[in-house]
Amino acid sequence: MENKKVALITGGTKGIGLAIASELGAQGYSDLILVYRSDKESANFAKTQLKQSGASVKTIKADISLKSGWKIIGSYLMKNNIELDLLVNNAGIDDGIMIEELDMDSAKNIINTNLLGTIATTKVCIPFLKKNKGQIINISKNRFKKNV
Repeated sequence: MENKKVALITGGTKGIGLAIASELGAQGYSDLILVYRSDKESANFAKTQLKQSGASVKTIKADISLKSGWKIIGSYLMKNNIELDLLVNNAGIDDGIMIEELDMDSAKNIINTNLLGTIATTKVCIPFLKKNKGQIINISKNRFKKNV
């Protein structure tokens, strides 16, 4: 029986997330679950691109900054009886605004996605990682590093 490896990647349909998913497919991950917030076109493109590696690719539309997004991910994993080998927390907001110009609503949105969304997604996925002693990789944004 083939050793099936499953990875879930938030922000996995473009940029760094898509590159990570592609590399995981090349390294033998048989199932890739890509979580995206809103861009269905990028999700479809990523799915087509990654299937060329031979991996099974599923996409989940879920905004990890919202409780409803965490529930969507958890429900999908439970309904499909998924055992994860790897969680890659890659989703993050970088709207290009320098910190001096950042308003508090934008700051809250960044915190809700980049920090709280990562924590919540991890909490939701831990039960599905435990059986295979899965691993977690967190990717962070460093937009506000600037010499003054």
